[in-house]
Amino acid sequence: EYRTEEPLGVIRRGSALLLGALPERMLFAPVEGGTPAWSIALNALISATIPELDAEMRDAETRVNATMSLTELAITLLNLQSTRDGEKAVLISIATRVIDALLDCMLDYSVDNRGDVGSWVREAAMGSLPLVVAAMQKFISGTPLDDVRTTRMFSSILKQCAEKIDRTRIQAMRVLVLFVRGGEVNKLGALRVANVGVMPLAALDNCVAFQTLCSIVPESLERVPDASRPMVIFDAIAAPLLKESAYAFDILNGWFVSAGGIADGLAHFSSNALVSAMSDSPNVANVVIYSLVRVMTENKHNDRLTLPTLRVCDFLISRGCLPQSHEIALALVESIRSECYSSREISKLTVGASCLAHFIRAQAEDVHKSSATGLLALMVNRYPRVRREAAEQMYMGLIALDEPSGDDERASELLSSNSWDVPPSATKNIRIELYKLLQLDLPVFVLKDIKASASIQHHVNVLDEHSTYASLVENAGY
Repeated sequence: EYRTEEPLGVIRRGSALLLGALPERMLFAPVEGGTPAWSIALNALISATIPELDAEMRDAETRVNATMSLTELAITLLNLQSTRDGEKAVLISIATRVIDALLDCMLDYSVDNRGDVGSWVREAAMGSLPLVVAAMQKFISGTPLDDVRTTRMFSSILKQCAEKIDRTRIQAMRVLVLFVRGGEVNKLGALRVANVGVMPLAALDNCVAFQTLCSIVPESLERVPDASRPMVIFDAIAAPLLKESAYAFDILNGWFVSAGGIADGLAHFSSNALVSAMSDSPNVANVVIYSLVRVMTENKHNDRLTLPTLRVCDFLISRGCLPQSHEIALALVESIRSECYSSREISKLTVGASCLAHFIRAQAEDVHKSSATGLLALMVNRYPRVRREAAEQMYMGLIALDEPSGDDERASELLSSNSWDVPPSATKNIRIELYKLLQLDLPVFVLKDIKASASIQHHVNVLDEHSTYASLVENAGY
């Protein structure tokens, strides 16, 4: 209740920290019909790691504190339950629930006026995973983590290894080294847990492609900073794993964020490395194209992920890495249109217009018609810059056609000879003409606009007629 009803973030932060440090006598005290207090605390902390639906209530520090306390509570419970001869199934349930919650924390890409505050949660979750796994290995003997969950952990960590934030990449690489090489995890953070002792982590060798990971991951934590540099991590670590279907999508998800940055060294290295990886293997190129569509579909209107993905898409098309004839070209165009729909992010809309314009030249009729329809929709956007950019991109796409038709040339003339900075109402007739020239069906909003205009004109004509008749009667002296 403290989390959902307490409006003050500072109180929720303190409450989250408190639940992770409850003493043994309180944890096992029965409350609410005999339910042990630790179960209620565990549920509350797992719930507190999830971003609130109400954006005004979201507090990244609360989620960070809940992540740390959840780890401490899990280790405490595994330690105490094992000494109390607790049932093995209960111990496994506690450990796996906490691991799943931490993996969900690594999907936190919340943004506020301070930037990517979700990265704080992701980093806290990454630092917590080895601690929980090591505690599970120590206190639940003979029960390795299942293969599916282990592979998911590796995949989530590899995604963060390709992230654009330096400290996030370094943290992810440290955890990856521990999972592959093993080692002592107590140094990862100060735990408020008594009588735990040293917790060594054994290598998790039951994941997919473990031997490949062994061949590319640094041999020790001391080498992590060098391995996390942009000129190393994408070519030497990320690229070889793109051939592993279990990891490829998550790696590319992080890779797109890095490659879609704005004019920095990381964007330069990562984007060129992506082109190199695609040119080396047609299979990798297909995986990248499918991943572009999937990222935009699964993260719709999450600008932290979709905006850099659109930039990567534009870059790859301009480099000739995304063929217009690809079997999912239409799905890519539709996902770009969907991402631009109702968006108010000007940079996203202008990049989206550039992406759509590339497909004006596509041979498949459904592809080039969908891209043209998307560009015409952007020409009625509320922002003059977006309208102008959409018109310019369509013009550039049409004049680049190998064999333009007469209608294509006429459409190019209309686009270049008219101003698109004026209000959309002033270009309505021009846009209707463009729909006809490009052999596109008029969308519903245009048809409604035409109908409304016709109704207004009819009303004006009727008024004019009545006005004339009244003048005639008055002039006749009646």
